[in-house]
Amino acid sequence: MTVLILSEPNDFHAAAVNWGLEMLNVPADLWDRSQLANSSTLAINVSDDSCSLVVAGLHLKTQYKSVWNRRGLKPAPNRRVHPSDMYYAHREAVRAVEVAMLMLEEEFHGALWINSRSSQIRADLKPNQLAVARRAGFLIPETLYSNDPREVRNFASIGRVIAKSHFPAVWTDQSGTRRWFHTTRFHSESSSDFSLFACPMIYQKELDIDSELRVIVMGRSVFCVKRKRVARNDVPSEVRDIRVEDPISSIYALDERTKSACIAYVKLMNLNYAAIDLAICTDGRLLFLEGNESGQFLFLEHDVPSVPILDAFCRFLASGDPCFEYEAGDRRIRLDEFTRTSSCSELIDRLHKVWSGKFPASFEFDEVLHGSEAR
Repeated sequence: MTVLILSEPNDFHAAAVNWGLEMLNVPADLWDRSQLANSSTLAINVSDDSCSLVVAGLHLKTQYKSVWNRRGLKPAPNRRVHPSDMYYAHREAVRAVEVAMLMLEEEFHGALWINSRSSQIRADLKPNQLAVARRAGFLIPETLYSNDPREVRNFASIGRVIAKSHFPAVWTDQSGTRRWFHTTRFHSESSSDFSLFACPMIYQKELDIDSELRVIVMGRSVFCVKRKRVARNDVPSEVRDIRVEDPISSIYALDERTKSACIAYVKLMNLNYAAIDLAICTDGRLLFLEGNESGQFLFLEHDVPSVPILDAFCRFLASGDPCFEYEAGDRRIRLDEFTRTSSCSELIDRLHKVWSGKFPASFEFDEVLHGSEAR
């Protein structure tokens, strides 16, 4: 039985997991959806008698045990297309991939999906995450999602408020400096009504956070690492985003109530996997921040090598079991072993070239793990 990985060749997580599956003697196919209409093709045939999907390089007659919907959902625009036709051609390629994903779900409905596209769409909406987290039993931050200037300013009057977006924002300013929008403190007095109206944002009451927990749920297995926040001198004081800090990481034992709430959240979202971020406040309260249905996990093992996260995820895929409970095998699939392989070295070299001119040329291996999610 084969595993299908939906990702890109330059995705570190996909490369590490593919290597791990090889160590377990589990065959895997990779479909790079980002290259549709660039270097790959698909064909959907519909008639009175049948409906079929053919994707170049995939053996869809095989019964996939598991499908990992990792990244690369949207095809890259084909730069050879005339600029006046680019938008239309790219829009059609995006729609073709969406149709193919729904057909894959139908064809392999009995496989373990991590996670299905239909569930992913719902789980990716941050306000919906908070609503579901409440149902699962979590405390949540007081939140407003709006583009109404009056509502936003009224909300900001409660005290310190942060602003964050659904998607990472990266742009180059007039000086040529590459900049990111991170979760940051909101200042109502310096924001125009038009800017609030033109871009809906998520506003939350700022929490006094001591540490954050990254919880990984795979079926019924739960892994947790505590990341104590440590501010960096080169990060503006207004930024409230642990992704640009240097947290101190350690294994954290969740109490049974919180562990059950994490599993309940994943089930309510109709997911089989999620990366959940929780906040431990200075007053001792534990609050739900967000859940990422395709969130990264390897940085946890990089920071705390005793966490067997790569081994667990590979065995999760190999099991095909949505109720998976991790048990260590005779030989653990280790991240540090993958980092010493030639395939990992070649991948890092490719990433240096891909990011050249966009990010610091001196980035190290740990930045590949910690930073690529924001990129």
